[in-house]
Amino acid sequence: MEKDFQSILQNLLPPCQRIRLTSDIDRYGFSSFLAKQCGLLRLPRSSAYWVHGWIWSTTPTAELLACSRLHKETLIIVRNEIERKALILEGFENIKIGGLPFSYIPRQHLYRSENALLAFPPHSAEAERLSTNQENYFDYLESIKKDFDGIYVSIYYFDLQTPIHSAVLARGLNVIEGARPNDANALLRVRSILDGFNYVTSNVIGSHMLYALYCGCKFSFSGPFYSYDESLFLTNGNPHKHSKQYIAHCLQLQSESYVRELFSRFFVENPNLGLHDQNFAIDSIGEKYLIHPEEIIDLLGWNFMGQLNQYINSADRVLKRMRQQFSLR
Repeated sequence: MEKDFQSILQNLLPPCQRIRLTSDIDRYGFSSFLAKQCGLLRLPRSSAYWVHGWIWSTTPTAELLACSRLHKETLIIVRNEIERKALILEGFENIKIGGLPFSYIPRQHLYRSENALLAFPPHSAEAERLSTNQENYFDYLESIKKDFDGIYVSIYYFDLQTPIHSAVLARGLNVIEGARPNDANALLRVRSILDGFNYVTSNVIGSHMLYALYCGCKFSFSGPFYSYDESLFLTNGNPHKHSKQYIAHCLQLQSESYVRELFSRFFVENPNLGLHDQNFAIDSIGEKYLIHPEEIIDLLGWNFMGQLNQYINSADRVLKRMRQQFSLR
């Protein structure tokens, strides 16, 4: 049964289609998906910024939303009114509410295993690498194998073929390749994976929690909880130049005490006690703010005038940089 499910699920997942990232909206294939929804034959560029991840802080900031270094005039699309107001208070002038990108991805198939378990361990990022192999967590998952028709671990692209990947296989657990930022089908892939599971668990908070609940899965925190430490942010010399306030805020948001305070009901002894809460997910993901395809073309500057303005603005920036370089000589 486990092998049958694994085979069926793999056949349902879209293939990886690598793309060149030219803007934030390209990440995880969101612009590729939107362009198809809008009936466009090619993918235009956009200078807009669409916030991808779920920020569960009750006091979001521009740095938490990863847009603090953008020009104040940049079009920024956020998931709800709280985030819009937070950015306006920091001086940003062009904020639109549109929900999170994942809220635009429809259900991919109707096949769902009633008793298989999907687990999300912590993961690395492009510039930051995870310094733990999560042996204790995978030991825990191995100890509950008998309770499920197979346990599957989503391994983020940057953690494939690393010790964390090997630790999963060594315990007889199944690996599912997760998302990668430069895959045109990444969001479709994550949605397709989640559509295949009734039970989803994790030992760390992140967008995967919201996505799982949005897809109708029973979600839980179980096993040894993990909180990212400061070393993750400082890997490679703090390449993103995170402020001390940002790092401290992130550490607080990801701490077990903070997560338990907000989401205590999801902490269970066994993932088979996980909970549904699709209403919370629908509200948190910003589904009511979804933007229609006709509006998206104008909003992102994908029409003729929008593309022309982007070209002119780009040329103007190049000329300004050239003048500054000559003035320094």
